[in-house]
Amino acid sequence: MRTQTVDLAQLKMEAKSYYPGGLVFEFDIQKELLKKNEGLKEIKEMIQQANEAGMLTRQEIVSMLPPLLCDI
Repeated sequence: MRTQTVDLAQLKMEAKSYYPGGLVFEFDIQKELLKKNEGLKEIKEMIQQANEAGMLTRQEIVSMLPPLLCDI
């Protein structure tokens, strides 16, 4: 998988309109590809740094639904 070619023009980060405040984004890339592809190393490091700084939290979309449904 390390040598798999990735078309960076096809990568996208999409805001989820159903979540209030435009606070939820989905980065459309397979977790394993992000972890193992050398060409995505800088993106992976940027995500890790933002996570460590508390600027983002990586979470499955389904895990973010209960607060909306419970109106928390």
